[in-house]
Amino acid sequence: MPAKNWAVGDKLMSHWNGDLWYEAKIVSIEEIDGVKHYKIHFKGWGNRYDELVSEKETATKWKEYSEEAAGEALEQQRMAKNVTKKEKDPSKKSEGSNSRASTPSQAGSGRHSEKAGRSTGISRRSESLADQPMPDVVHDRQNITFLIPDGLRRIMVDDFDRIDRQNKLPTLPAKTPVGQLMRDFVKTLGRTLNEDEQIVITYAANNGDALLSTKRQNLAETAAGLLAFFDASMGAHLLTKFERNHYNQLLQEHATKAAPPAKRPKMRGGDAATTNAFKPSEFYGFTHLLRIFVTFGTLLQNVQWKDRAVAVIVRDTQDIIYWLDQNKDRYYNGEEYETPPPDYVKNAFS
Repeated sequence: MPAKNWAVGDKLMSHWNGDLWYEAKIVSIEEIDGVKHYKIHFKGWGNRYDELVSEKETATKWKEYSEEAAGEALEQQRMAKNVTKKEKDPSKKSEGSNSRASTPSQAGSGRHSEKAGRSTGISRRSESLADQPMPDVVHDRQNITFLIPDGLRRIMVDDFDRIDRQNKLPTLPAKTPVGQLMRDFVKTLGRTLNEDEQIVITYAANNGDALLSTKRQNLAETAAGLLAFFDASMGAHLLTKFERNHYNQLLQEHATKAAPPAKRPKMRGGDAATTNAFKPSEFYGFTHLLRIFVTFGTLLQNVQWKDRAVAVIVRDTQDIIYWLDQNKDRYYNGEEYETPPPDYVKNAFS
């Protein structure tokens, strides 16, 4: 659509990871690296699904709002939902034609009541999850994969090209390290973090959300688990050959700066050595977090956990991936790279 001077409060119709349109409203406008971005809220959905859209993207992702367009969008969403149900179980007639589908699709959330969905705004799933149903962990434990949106795939390809072909290294520490990025996500769930960066779950007195908090609590715990997995697997699984010497230099610098423990005070949950451990999540950023989703499914295939627990982790990890896609412009600009000296390049491949 032609360029327009959008303002806070404007209604519009927006694409969401596919061909369907959804009613949305602009809730804020901000500049990121000199580029205007609009934050939009999808009608009927929780704030966790808010999307940040650059001014350039509005030309292809948005169109003018009208009651007629909103009505047509709702009908298309219902039709898409019914098609998804038929594909899941062709032996059953499609139900839910009267179900609410006013924002990115609810398909895949049938285990929640509609009442619960309205109360928490967190049980609904995104449209792309309707197109690509979550793996059935109980029957397909050896084939756990995650759907990576095209926007994130392009970032991963660009990152690999810069490092592997152009011989560049990520600028460290990243502008927004993985640790901070995950803390940002947890805050969108209505959680807070204490001084030790542990997840703290708080509810107001007599708040009905306290009775329907399982989804958000699981998401927060999954985020914490991904962060721990990132720190544990960085050196062995998440680096290219060209980056390994860079990582080893960080380890050496950290060991040099770490104060010798003259007195090692007892600490709850660990000691001083544990507290001073090197955490890659405080140095590496968005692109390295994306790499984790290539290997995480394989790890989940082999853990000795019950299928139901694994299914929850798979579901919540996919939701985190979609949150990253919605906020990719905030955390990635393609400029956080540097050219290493010739000696580094020579030694990296020796």
